[in-house]
Amino acid sequence: MTSTALSPVPATQRPPDAPPDFGRLSVLFGDALLTACPSVARAIVDCTLRAGGSREALYAEVMAPALHDVGCRWEAGQASVASEHLATAMTESLLAEIAGRTIPEPPNGRRAVVACVDEERHAVGARMVADLLEAQGWEVGFLGADVPADALCAHVVDVRPALVALSVAMPVNFRAAAVTIDRLHALEPRPFVAIGGSALGTPVATVLCERADLSTSDLTAFMRHADTIGGFSPARPPARGAPRA
Repeated sequence: MTSTALSPVPATQRPPDAPPDFGRLSVLFGDALLTACPSVARAIVDCTLRAGGSREALYAEVMAPALHDVGCRWEAGQASVASEHLATAMTESLLAEIAGRTIPEPPNGRRAVVACVDEERHAVGARMVADLLEAQGWEVGFLGADVPADALCAHVVDVRPALVALSVAMPVNFRAAAVTIDRLHALEPRPFVAIGGSALGTPVATVLCERADLSTSDLTAFMRHADTIGGFSPARPPARGAPRA
C-alpha cells in the first residue's frame, strides 16, 4: 500500500458575512490557558462555534495551536511545568464538554483505534481525533497516552479495526512509532495505519512518515481523508456531528 502524506488543507468554509477570526481566537484561548481562566477559555469555545466555526476548525485552528504555543513557551522557560499541565487539563475538560453536547452521525459500521505510541504522553491531539471520528459515526477505541506496541497490537487483533491512528508529538518517540507501525503492518488482517502529531512537521520525520499509510500533522486534512478509509466515502451532512449551542 502506498504511503500518503497530506498537506494542510483549508478548514470548512465559513459564512462570508461572519467569518471567525481563528488566529485571534487562538491567541485569546492561549492567554486564557496561561492565566488559568477556564471560564474565559469556555467562552472562547462557545464564541467560535456560535460564529460558524466547525468543531474541526475549533480544534485545528484555535485549540491545538494555542496548546502548541504553550508547549513552546515551556520549552523556552517562559511557562512553568504547572502552567503547561494546567493548560492541558483545561483543554481536556473542554473537549469532554464539547463531546457531551455533540450529536453524532449514525453508525457507519467502521471501527478505529486511536493511541499515542510508547512513551508519548501528549494525548490531547489523539483525543481530538478520536472525538471527531466518533462524531462521524465511527466506533472508536481511544487508548490514550503511552501505549506499548505489544499491548496495542494485541488489542487490534481482538477488535479488528479498519483504522489505527497513532499520535507522536515528540521526535524522541519516533523510534517507538516506527516499531509500532511495522508491528501493525505485520498483522492479519492488516489495518490502515495513520500517524499524526506536531512532531511530523520536522525534517527528521520523513522516514517515519513513509512507513505509515497516511501521515499528516494537520487535523483537518486527516479528517477529510478518514472519510475514504474502509472502501467508501460517506456523506457528511453539515447538520450532523455538530455541537449543540
